[in-house]
Amino acid sequence: MTMLLIKLGVFVLASLSLGYLSRASLRRRDAHGRYRFLAWEAI
Repeated sequence: MTMLLIKLGVFVLASLSLGYLSRASLRRRDAHGRYRFLAWEAI
């Protein structure tokens, strides 16, 4: 159970970090950074 929580915490932290670094691309509607971000999250 604790290993699952660690993996989940790492995933959430990595997702938030990538979202923060990609915030300019994610805000622009004409950029395809949003779709790349969502595709990586889905993987």
